[in-house]
Amino acid sequence: MKPDPSTAPLTSEKPQGIASIVPFYYGWLMIPIAMLAQACTSPGQTYGVSVFNKYLRESLQLSSDKVSFAYFLGTLLASLPLSFVGVLMDRFGIRKTMIGVVIALGITCMGASKVYNFWTLLLAFFFLRFLGQGALTLLSNNILAMWFSRRLGLASGIKSQAGALSMGLLPGAILWSIQSFGWRETFVYMGFTIWILLLPLLLLFFRNRPEDIGLLPDGESFPNANNEDEPPETTPSKNGNEMAFRDVLRTPTYWILLGINIIWGMIATAIIFHLVSIFESNQLTEKQAASCLFIFAMSIAAFQFLGGWLADHFRPTPLITVCLIGMACGTFCLVPLSYSFFIGVAFAILFGGSQGALNSIGNTVWPRFYGRANLGKIRGTIWTAAVIGSSAGPWLLSIMAEFKEGNFDLGLTVLALIFIPFIIASIWIRPPQIQTQ
Repeated sequence: MKPDPSTAPLTSEKPQGIASIVPFYYGWLMIPIAMLAQACTSPGQTYGVSVFNKYLRESLQLSSDKVSFAYFLGTLLASLPLSFVGVLMDRFGIRKTMIGVVIALGITCMGASKVYNFWTLLLAFFFLRFLGQGALTLLSNNILAMWFSRRLGLASGIKSQAGALSMGLLPGAILWSIQSFGWRETFVYMGFTIWILLLPLLLLFFRNRPEDIGLLPDGESFPNANNEDEPPETTPSKNGNEMAFRDVLRTPTYWILLGINIIWGMIATAIIFHLVSIFESNQLTEKQAASCLFIFAMSIAAFQFLGGWLADHFRPTPLITVCLIGMACGTFCLVPLSYSFFIGVAFAILFGGSQGALNSIGNTVWPRFYGRANLGKIRGTIWTAAVIGSSAGPWLLSIMAEFKEGNFDLGLTVLALIFIPFIIASIWIRPPQIQTQ
């Protein structure tokens, strides 16, 4: 049987290798690497892909429906192999797996610059969503769970700023590049940029977990550090009880959180993908939609940090429930949007803030409830479900809008109501009961 990586033997109480010359806990260096990895997922994120939509339609002479369908189908297919990435992470470690993903994502960006019809666009969307929004996001989200336990919420809150800042800043930078150099050239530049930013850091500085270099999570001392007669033999998990994946599947909490991630991914992606159209259908402008998207991103950033702090000090159950209520109320805000632009601002703050807090809280739940040994497989299945949800969201909202002749009110009302059963179910989220012998 494969040994538990969270209880691997340690040969020294002192930091080893490069960690020995760093004057602080080496785990803090993992935060900027995780942040940069999250920013580099942008070629496969909805906010990154959406900037290319207009230019893809014009260049490839495809209708909006065909581009949307290619995006839906590519995302759906991309979810299928995603759980396998978690298995690779558990077996080979984050470092080796991420190096492979980064190399492949760079190649994919360059390949996307060569698309010429519907089928090549579908292939590009598949790899961009699988490697960017899927695999690289999954791996970057798991980095800090290996290095932090007691301060995992704080570390996750800091790291999560990367996603929000990327959403707020990178679409403008991508648009500038497209207008200055062309959309095909921009894809090539994005691929090279990802390689230049990430590969040197992964090869030189990144380490899978603190035990690999003679440290403990959070930089804590060994239990017997003051007793030289009892050298440490193993390091117990600092992130709760280690559970086998088959046992995780038997816990109700896993399935409740799985459902929450599906509807969260579905509704958030649907709204962001159609945000400009939603605003224009309510006699508001594209510029006002962009302003709300920026407020949305900044709300995510602010509340991710707050959510991380809350996760370190309070039980996750009421926090998750409040976040879901906030997202439902934020979705409802878009229904009467025609009355005032400031209703859109309320949506951005409520939905963005709740999503940001839920993201940080969710990052702490998995290692604290189920441990680190099978974290890749566990979160791989959860992220697969989230990607499936995100693939369906834009398409379903588009269908409901077409049924109402371009009016999104019915679809937005349905999406908001979908939150209600999951708000109720979230009350039953509990840490697993571990059988002791």
